[in-house]
Amino acid sequence: MAARPETVRRSRSVGFCRTRFAFQDTDQLWFAVPLALYENGWAARLSPAEFKRYVTLLRLSNRNHGAKVLKVSYRELRGEDGIAERTARHVHGKLAEYGLIEIIRTTRPFQLRFVGPADWREPKTYPDPRPKAFFSTPENFPNPWKRTTPS
Repeated sequence: MAARPETVRRSRSVGFCRTRFAFQDTDQLWFAVPLALYENGWAARLSPAEFKRYVTLLRLSNRNHGAKVLKVSYRELRGEDGIAERTARHVHGKLAEYGLIEIIRTTRPFQLRFVGPADWREPKTYPDPRPKAFFSTPENFPNPWKRTTPS
């Protein structure tokens, strides 16, 4: 049975036996990212390491046929995305704080469970502590090159 043009089938020896999506006219595989990540504003609010780790977890979930719970060590994740173990602990804590994942600490290595977009928290917006109008006028903007003469 031939594969459809928009999908590619991997051999069982590689470990992938499920049909997966490929880019049009190529054999390069891809995986989905929840649109809610962009629609809710999380993609703009996450730090680069947090975004990279969340996408890596999605990739591993896709590799495991859409598993909702991943049991993976920091070392394995570092091989995937290059985030160091200490940073990874901080990033996992932040992703759990944001409500994007849950950390199940009863096993070693820890298990990470994806939380559905319907249960995500709203991203917080932090206002700029300085008023914009203060620096908008030239007389309020400090000029470091202006010489002041003592009077």
